[in-house]
Amino acid sequence: MKWIFKRLFVVVAALAAASAFAKQRKATAYQNAERGEAEWPPLAMAPTAEADKAPEPIGADSPADAATGWVVPGTEGDCPTSHPVKGKVRSGIYHVEGNVAWERTNADRCYLSPEAAEADGYRAAKN
Repeated sequence: MKWIFKRLFVVVAALAAASAFAKQRKATAYQNAERGEAEWPPLAMAPTAEADKAPEPIGADSPADAATGWVVPGTEGDCPTSHPVKGKVRSGIYHVEGNVAWERTNADRCYLSPEAAEADGYRAAKN
């Protein structure tokens, strides 16, 4: 009879540990989703020191704008109407108007078109 209680204790302890681990993993995934990061990003998308630097300001009518296709957003991360595509440097994702997260996304770069964002190495948001 004693061995039943020992095994029951081991099973209950294992279930408690698994439950705690699942809660922690869910909380981490939620935080990553809030920041716009994937849970397990591929190595090709890992942030680099180059990506963490703030982009140099470029005006919408700057001659460099034609070559790069992007401009720096406003102070709130809002894009001008001339460049409606929002790009996030760290995640490598761009959002177009009508996407689920477009309104809440604070852009790092504003692109002229989705093609310009893709040419710069970004991929479209899934939603």
